[in-house]
Amino acid sequence: MKLIGLDISTRITGYSIYVDGELTDHGTIDLHKMKNTEERQFHMANSILSLLEKYKPDVVYVEDTFVKGNVETSMKLMMMIGSVFGWCSFNDVDFHKIKPSAWRSTIGISIGNKSRNELKDADNEYVLNKYGVKCTDDEADAIGIGEAGVIIYGT
Repeated sequence: MKLIGLDISTRITGYSIYVDGELTDHGTIDLHKMKNTEERQFHMANSILSLLEKYKPDVVYVEDTFVKGNVETSMKLMMMIGSVFGWCSFNDVDFHKIKPSAWRSTIGISIGNKSRNELKDADNEYVLNKYGVKCTDDEADAIGIGEAGVIIYGT
């Protein structure tokens, strides 16, 4: 079974690839230098869909988003998650959203009253300790999302 974990953003999206429960690849789609928001969103959505076409997963897990602060940004994230949902529906691939607190607790990262930066540090430390991988916050989150998907969904 092939599972993809996605930490979707309009600027930098992290991804992880698990095959039969083992992490086989990870990386980012980095479009933060594109200044035009609509153009960047369009290219990010297409880049994510190209990633899905390349790896042909059986299951996709994405970090769930919720409206916070900037409603427009939240709407853009929801649209990109919707494009992944549409791809999964069209290709008969299981699609799951998972809240940040849920994926972290599933893999054993203590949440407590940590700030966003403290959580990102904990995610990076977890990935470094478990996989020996030093990576970006976006990759670390995608690896955690994917690992939680493997635990919840199975291999």
